[in-house]
Amino acid sequence: MTRIALVGMLVVMTSAVYAQGTTSLSASNNPPVAAVVNAGDSDVPVLAFRLIRVQPNPPPVTLTGVSATMTGSATVLDIVQWTLFEDTNSNDAYDIGVDQPVGSPSAGLNPAFTGLSIPILSPAQTTFFVMVDLAAAASPGATVNLQLLN
Repeated sequence: MTRIALVGMLVVMTSAVYAQGTTSLSASNNPPVAAVVNAGDSDVPVLAFRLIRVQPNPPPVTLTGVSATMTGSATVLDIVQWTLFEDTNSNDAYDIGVDQPVGSPSAGLNPAFTGLSIPILSPAQTTFFVMVDLAAAASPGATVNLQLLN
């Protein structure tokens, strides 16, 4: 079986989301760990991040887009699709069949989830997961590293 390595980590941890100083970006408490997966696997977790609202009753904030850069050795032929999931049960972990997909860009190495309209409630936190579907003929030993853009 062909395997590729996923090393998805949130590298940009100190970036602020531009939302009147009331929303911050942080790592998930349960980020995906580096793993070796099989070619053809789908919904493989690559990145987890949280948006945290800390001020009660601030002006409303809506997440309208998420962009990331893939810095691993995988090529565009290894990636079939990226999907952004929202942690709908707020347990800070990806749950198959429970958490809902909220965005899916076209295939490519640098996913950009645009056209989103997800309210970030206050005071609360919302966790998101970036998942990847791998091609059945994914390159053996290729790596997928994903970094959020500021």
